[in-house]
Amino acid sequence: MLYNIKHLEGTVVICWAIATPMDVVKARLQMSGAGGREYSGVLHCMRVSVREEGVRVFFKGLLLNSLRAFPVNAITFLSYESLMKIFYPPASHS
Repeated sequence: MLYNIKHLEGTVVICWAIATPMDVVKARLQMSGAGGREYSGVLHCMRVSVREEGVRVFFKGLLLNSLRAFPVNAITFLSYESLMKIFYPPASHS
């Protein structure tokens, strides 16, 4: 069972690594013109961000999200399994 949890956590980290750059761009576009830099679109935001801060800018927050992922997912799966046992108890074999 421990192997499966480690495998799942590794998968979650990979998913966050893929999603974080998109989330950074989304957040910057949402703040565009609200007292910060203005972007004309997604590609403009990406080009300006890389030029001014380097490629690492797209992975801001990845470590925190990865560390947070394990307890959040553990609680989610524990809740799911507990609710399944309550609402769909195992059939008793008589």
